[in-house]
Amino acid sequence: GGVRTADVVVPFSLSGAGVTDADFDISAPSGAGAVGGEAVFGVAGALAGESTNIVVQLLDDDLNEAAETLTLTGAAAGAAGLRTAGGAIRYAVPAVGVSTGTASVVIADNDPVVVRIAAVGNRVEEGDDARFVITMDRASAATATIPYAVGGDVEPEDYAGMAAGAVMIAAGQTTAALVIPILADADTDAVERMTVSLAETGYSAAGVIGRAAAAAEHSATVEITPLTAARTLRLTRVDGDGNEDTSSIAENTTSTAAAGVGVRYRVGFEDGGAAFTTDTAILWRVRHGHPSSATAVATTAADFAAVSGSVVMASAATQTAFTVTVIGDNRNEATEHFSMSIAVADAAADGGTLSGTGTTAAIVDDDQLRIALSGGRRFTEGETPQLHLDFGAVLGRDFEARVRAVRDASNPATDTIESADVTAAGGWTAPAQASVVVAQAQAGAAAFRFSAGASTGVIALDFVVDDSLNEADEVFRVEPVADAGIVTGFTGAYGEISFVVASQSYTVEDNDDITVSVSAVTDTVSEGRSAEFAVVLTGAAEGSDGNLDVMYGLGGLSGVTLADSGGSLRFSRGSTNGVISAAIPFSDTLGMASPTQTLTAEITGISRLPTDPTTGDVSGGTVELADHAAGTVTATAPGNRASVTVEWTDAAHAFRLDGAPTRVTEGASGASTATYVLTRTGPALADSLEVAWRLDLAGGGADAADFAGAVTGVLAFSGGITSQTFRVFIAADDLNEADEDFNVVVAVADA
Repeated sequence: GGVRTADVVVPFSLSGAGVTDADFDISAPSGAGAVGGEAVFGVAGALAGESTNIVVQLLDDDLNEAAETLTLTGAAAGAAGLRTAGGAIRYAVPAVGVSTGTASVVIADNDPVVVRIAAVGNRVEEGDDARFVITMDRASAATATIPYAVGGDVEPEDYAGMAAGAVMIAAGQTTAALVIPILADADTDAVERMTVSLAETGYSAAGVIGRAAAAAEHSATVEITPLTAARTLRLTRVDGDGNEDTSSIAENTTSTAAAGVGVRYRVGFEDGGAAFTTDTAILWRVRHGHPSSATAVATTAADFAAVSGSVVMASAATQTAFTVTVIGDNRNEATEHFSMSIAVADAAADGGTLSGTGTTAAIVDDDQLRIALSGGRRFTEGETPQLHLDFGAVLGRDFEARVRAVRDASNPATDTIESADVTAAGGWTAPAQASVVVAQAQAGAAAFRFSAGASTGVIALDFVVDDSLNEADEVFRVEPVADAGIVTGFTGAYGEISFVVASQSYTVEDNDDITVSVSAVTDTVSEGRSAEFAVVLTGAAEGSDGNLDVMYGLGGLSGVTLADSGGSLRFSRGSTNGVISAAIPFSDTLGMASPTQTLTAEITGISRLPTDPTTGDVSGGTVELADHAAGTVTATAPGNRASVTVEWTDAAHAFRLDGAPTRVTEGASGASTATYVLTRTGPALADSLEVAWRLDLAGGGADAADFAGAVTGVLAFSGGITSQTFRVFIAADDLNEADEDFNVVVAVADA
């Protein structure tokens, strides 16, 4: 009102019933706050009647609410905040009932509520509840009242409650349920319809509220069906003729749905229950396992093309059918069990009490193990051959194979492996059976266990000894162990095990070839003495497996005749050294014509004698065996020939051993006698001459225990005596053994 000489500051505040600072924002002069501020009149405008504006921005929300009054109040006259540097400040004297220190504005709501109704389900049976849901498109700041009315072709006695009423929706909420119990009666007439409509008026809320404009949104209808007796659906597995089928299901080894096995099920009402009045979906589901056995093996989803589905039972029909496809596999597994359950997709769709019963079935595995053994071949000592197993199916669980190696006597002309040729290794051991060479020691050895999921396996046959014995190739056969109650020798499989190939034969090739060599023991020998040649078998430290005869020939001397121009030297099993002994005769004339000559020993052949593999005896007695191949034996130049120089001395006397037997039978008791005559040629002796004899036992197999008398002796010649006789006594025994050789050697005691 007056002329200003300084700033005038007028503080103010905002208030109102139900109004909060969330309802507005102030874009006001200096000092404006959330609920108040200051209005400032600057000194520059020093004119009376000047004004300033306070702008309050009303904020919009989505809440249905009543109109609100916003009041702006200036600071009271004399208050500390009402200030100026000039004179006093006051408000104009108000008219009656009006204060010029305040100003108000009404905030009108712009969020009306639209109400809708819908039915929960479109059908209900007498005795159940009809359910509706009422929805507001936004919440109200106060409890909303929604009036409704019940109509349709129902009568008041068909339901509990009033024909009209109201639903309350609490502040801040947007939905409410309306439940109307339907009363049961004995009337089995046609279906009735109940319609619940929202009223046109009578709504209340914090703000404006009303029903939706579309009729479909402000009314809802359900059908009420007469009460019917409880009905039960039965599920039955059937065969192709529609008869009940309780047999087991044999899977197909092909793991595709197209090649699967179809299992047919029939769904129908039990005990003549009423049919559905509309097409109704029946849901089916596979339940893995046996409902009454916790130990039964359960199926998995992989066993089926689908584990759930639905089938429609047509209106007025009493049964329908569907097929569950069982998919096969190539996995060896136990019989698996499953059951089926059914349910009505909308149990309230047709009234009545609907329940279903299922059925249990078993899938029998058709993937029994049909094992094929392979890998039989030739291999060399020191190698580890393998036995391959093709199970014919995938293992459903861990599997143990128990096998053994046996002597293969199917071909009598073939050597077979023996216990001495094997060693315990990798879980193998030599069992008690005479025909079995080696077997697995225990079930469960690591080398013989195969894990679930495998379709093939390998067993290392690491039991063959790499020896140093020259021997024939040997054969053995590998087969399943059938003892300890395990008929097949394999455990861990489901069902019976059969064999496509039940055994495999292996040939062990010998790697110990023998080379025969001969060498002279001395470089020279005099007449009347014996020239000796050493025969050595090399390449096999243990010698030959069986008796080996080395044939030889002696030659190179002229003018005399050797008592033995050739023969054979016997090497028994394991022997590697022998001696060829050639007796050089006396000559009265050669010394003048040819003082020396060369005697040559040559290996001319090798013969392996058949032997009894148990005793080592040479056949020809009571044991008769077929000839058999041996390991490789060679005699090549220059090792197959050796020479010695023979010196002739023109001795006056010569001795000859006559009457020497070539074969003596030892007999069963006492002793047998071999008689020898030593003959001298030459002039009469002026003095006595002694000639010694001895038995040479080297390399022939005989020893001193084989003789009942002396193995050495001395014969005396004097005057005109030209011959002496001596005897060798062969001791009898009852031992079955190879023939044994010995040589008789004579020499002048003092040459």
